[in-house]
Amino acid sequence: MPDIGSAQLVIAPLAVGLWGAELGGLLGVAIVIVWICGILDLMMKRPDLDGRHRAAWILIIVLFPILGTLGYFIARPTLPAERDEMIAAQQALGGTPGRYGDVRRHP
Repeated sequence: MPDIGSAQLVIAPLAVGLWGAELGGLLGVAIVIVWICGILDLMMKRPDLDGRHRAAWILIIVLFPILGTLGYFIARPTLPAERDEMIAAQQALGGTPGRYGDVRRHP
């Protein structure tokens, strides 16, 4: 007859393994989403890149999904159209660069 204590030892690592698998699955889905966003951004929003540079970035992103995508987003310059949109949005908010605008404190 099996000992109850040994049955609990067999089930406990399985429960921990399932929790790790769920967390790993969610992390994997997040990585895939960021990876796809990086490739789509590279293909659709970068008219400044010629074919060789675009192919090099795609190769880097495909071979090194996490580091390649992170490196792409860090090295990616702000395009003039995006910069114009950010400036227009800032001016629509009153032209103040601060987080809370021009806050005047009363004494």
